[in-house]
Amino acid sequence: MLPGGAAITRILAAAVNAVDPFHLIPSVVNYHSNTLTVCNLTFFLPPEGNVYVIGAGKASGAMAGALSAVLGDRIHAGLIITKDGYLPPDDHLSANNISVHAASHPLPDERGAQASRELISLVENLSSKDTVILLLSGGGSAMLTQPAGGITLGEIRLVTDHLLKAGATISELNSVRKRLDLLKGGGLARIIYPARLIVLIISDVLDDRLDVIASGPGYPNPTGTEDVEEIAAKYHLPVRLGNLLNKVLVQDVAMGQYKYSGEVEVFKNVHHVILGNINTAALAAKQQALTEGFDTYLLSTSLEGEARLRGRQLAQIAHSICSP
Repeated sequence: MLPGGAAITRILAAAVNAVDPFHLIPSVVNYHSNTLTVCNLTFFLPPEGNVYVIGAGKASGAMAGALSAVLGDRIHAGLIITKDGYLPPDDHLSANNISVHAASHPLPDERGAQASRELISLVENLSSKDTVILLLSGGGSAMLTQPAGGITLGEIRLVTDHLLKAGATISELNSVRKRLDLLKGGGLARIIYPARLIVLIISDVLDDRLDVIASGPGYPNPTGTEDVEEIAAKYHLPVRLGNLLNKVLVQDVAMGQYKYSGEVEVFKNVHHVILGNINTAALAAKQQALTEGFDTYLLSTSLEGEARLRGRQLAQIAHSICSP
């Protein structure tokens, strides 16, 4: 191991542990006597109502496992969609009637679409006494997917693949995906209403934008037709895909096209809580580095772009610092 390698390993471990659901959730979530406390928010869960746990994203399985340990048999049922290779141990989950489904990322697949259909069936037609806890993490947009009317999963895959390869940001990509998918841009919140929706998030999105994280299934869509048209033009969407998107914009096929001003009753019953984010991990790494005796400076928590290019830039900065 290189000199200092053990210390660097501990620094990396500190960053990961800070956002590991099994460390994070028990520290900020508590349940006692029908009262759920999340960070500084308190929710009364009516004993006559059911609690459902659903989720999507690479960390959603671990999040569900950690939450199950807190809520126990208060959970009535649940469904989690996570990435291949991220399936968690199912002891807590199966004991609390939570099923786990694998799906692909970054491009959606039929497994995710089928699991999303099952998720919809689980949480539609609930009452105002019920509570749904939605667990979101990175990758949720690909895994929680249900094509809008007139759109196919294959078409969503083509649009997503083109924008990814063209270098679109996650915000731009999700602005487009929200117009093609029934669950994005607040679509899931509409299905769950009138039940209360509590969204617990481990965010890997810059600035923690709630409309961008997992394409905002519980958040109204702030982007309009003109925004999507700009993105399509910027990244030269091929004619076929451009026509597809235009069909959605013109016909208002998707449910995710609504502006902030609409549907007040739906979204006032939704509560979002960021449990951990990029800053959480970075600060933990910084503190561990100080403990290890390093001179430490947190350069940025807002890097964006191709990882290989950003890695070279960071290496250049490190080299300049170390050079005499």
